[in-house]
Amino acid sequence: MSDGLHNVTLIKRSGKPEINGESATFHIGVWVGDLATALQGCLNLGLEITCGDIDNSTPFDPANPPKASFNAPHIDDLLVNFTASRSQWLGATL
Repeated sequence: MSDGLHNVTLIKRSGKPEINGESATFHIGVWVGDLATALQGCLNLGLEITCGDIDNSTPFDPANPPKASFNAPHIDDLLVNFTASRSQWLGATL
C-alpha cells in the first residue's frame, strides 16, 4: 500500500507470532497529520476500531472519538496504531 510517498509491504507468513514463547501481536505504528481524517478513512473502509492502550483497548465509541490515537486490529494478529502525537512512541523520531 502507498500514499504516494511511503510504501508498506505486508508479507504473508505462517504461524502465530511469539516473543519468548508468549503469544504476540505484529504492530505497525503510523503517524498521521489529522487523526479525525485518518479515523474516518478507516471507518469508511469498514475496519474495526479500538481505542486506548494496545494491551488494554476498548471498543470505539462514536460519541467519544479518540483524541490522541486509535487502533485498527486486523486478522492474523496484525494491529495498526494511528497517532497524531509525536510523543506517542518513546524514542521514535520522524
